[in-house]
Amino acid sequence: MGDSDLRSRSTFLDQQTKKRKAHKAAISNLRMDMLSMINDPEYSDVTFVCKDGGSVHACSMLLVVRCPVLKKMLINGKGEVEVNKFRMPEIPSPVLLTVFEFLYTGEMRKHVSDWKFMFELISASRIFLLDDLEDLICEKLWADISMARNITYPFPDDMINLLVCRLSVACGFGKVLSDGSDVRNVDVICLQLVEFLNYNPLTSAHFRNLSEEAFRYFLVHTGSRKETFLARLSLAQLLSSFGL
Repeated sequence: MGDSDLRSRSTFLDQQTKKRKAHKAAISNLRMDMLSMINDPEYSDVTFVCKDGGSVHACSMLLVVRCPVLKKMLINGKGEVEVNKFRMPEIPSPVLLTVFEFLYTGEMRKHVSDWKFMFELISASRIFLLDDLEDLICEKLWADISMARNITYPFPDDMINLLVCRLSVACGFGKVLSDGSDVRNVDVICLQLVEFLNYNPLTSAHFRNLSEEAFRYFLVHTGSRKETFLARLSLAQLLSSFGL
């Protein structure tokens, strides 16, 4: 290969790199422009009144294209309070804003630290039949708990308490868990939490932090180790955990 061929190849590769960077920048700018339109009355023609009384503004044409459930609602006028205003009695306004962020941009910037919010978002994604959004949320939740895999057993007390709180939040949204007939991503996350807790020395103080739903879920899913787990605590300790 001669010098001229090498220069031509180098020039071609440089051009391709510049094109990729330009394309990436264009996509980024488009997403930022779409984000700026969310909840802006100037670019909206419909309003949604949410569970918390807050209002969220949106572009109906974009929602119709991106979500069949919203398409049916907007075209049929289902849930309409007045012209171009719709009720969302099951969804808080911050959650609906995040759903619309996903519909507008295909992304979700919300951090996973607030598990209650994330499970409210899963509930909303199921109302709108947005499987891709639910998968994205579960990826974030899974990444959040996977850090525990790098910790040596037994876990520090603060980590155990964090996992206990995570399981309580998840089980508080029982409607997002399957009945066992079809295991979903969120079920796998809850089962992983149970596994982490089941291999740690739990005290009555930890169980006081478990919700009643989470406690039942834990007992049901401890499997072959249930007898070992129950042997750790006396009946009196178990009852006292729930103030009985």
